[in-house]
Amino acid sequence: MEKGLNKEDLEIKDLFTANVFDSTLSAPRAYTSLSMTFTSFKCRGFSLMFDHKQVIKVIDPKIIKKYEKDGSVILVKKTIHSY
Repeated sequence: MEKGLNKEDLEIKDLFTANVFDSTLSAPRAYTSLSMTFTSFKCRGFSLMFDHKQVIKVIDPKIIKKYEKDGSVILVKKTIHSY
């Protein structure tokens, strides 16, 4: 979190904090742990999202169906005009 709050370090930006943990979502422990603190942030040209309800709004349903299996979740999308 410190890296995201440092205004001089632009590697992590647009850091939004909130508890968006979804106990009904089967997901890796690292993802669920981060979802208890972060909604989203941008890093190196990617948007990392931890609110699964928002993820399903911005990711094509075909992609979600194809890749979200056996506890896997999509949390990243490439941002346009990063850096």
